[in-house]
Amino acid sequence: MRTVVLMRKSGRSPEGALLKEGYVCCCTNALRAPSVAAANHVQRTDFPESRANPSPERDTEVAIEEAQQVWVEPPWRVLIHNDNVTTFEFVERILQTIFKLSREIAETIAWRAHTEGIALVCVRPRSEAERLVGQAIFAARLEGFPLLLTCEPDT
Repeated sequence: MRTVVLMRKSGRSPEGALLKEGYVCCCTNALRAPSVAAANHVQRTDFPESRANPSPERDTEVAIEEAQQVWVEPPWRVLIHNDNVTTFEFVERILQTIFKLSREIAETIAWRAHTEGIALVCVRPRSEAERLVGQAIFAARLEGFPLLLTCEPDT
């Protein structure tokens, strides 16, 4: 039995799997660096029999193992700061729509920011954290609120 190991990003379909180095496309026979390819277009290069015609006495099954890919970027914390102008309801709505939090979690985070002055919203890779903070601040400015969210490295 041959084993093909695919690296998959969370939430991606098998067609969007990332190949490890040392794999060739069976159509072009070209060595590929990690790239997007379908699972049925992969053969390992360290199996000399992989290019030969399969015979009935050979086991031609291919087992596919999946592994989760880790963050390439370091995680960053998104923090929300209290102010006396932004309404509680608006903060809850921002947390639900932009950060995709449930109503209960959004209410808890908004209450913690209101009582303690600052609250942790989420931990994401740096680029995603900065993008979410920018979207939330933009939405707050459109509504005329001085809501402040910040990002900092997660230690």
